[in-house]
Amino acid sequence: MACHLTKEERDLLAQLLHRGFSQDQIAEALGRNPGTISRELARNRVGGEYFAAQAHELAQRRRRERRRQRKLDDPELNEAVRRSLVLCHS
Repeated sequence: MACHLTKEERDLLAQLLHRGFSQDQIAEALGRNPGTISRELARNRVGGEYFAAQAHELAQRRRRERRRQRKLDDPELNEAVRRSLVLCHS
């Protein structure tokens, strides 16, 4: 499972971006996938600019406000899991 970008990573991302580094170069410097950097910039730019503190706050707010998925609230899935547990399926 992928980890969220830290505030420190966002700070470095912003510094490198403002120095003219490409997304691929930034990804390499952070040890991240280039797609991660691309998504971060797409989601957390404000007015076309990327600022680490604002980006971090936007990401934190989205994480707090997202609806939590509860898979076992689906009655069919819940029943299937319970049947499998009774049968000692892992």
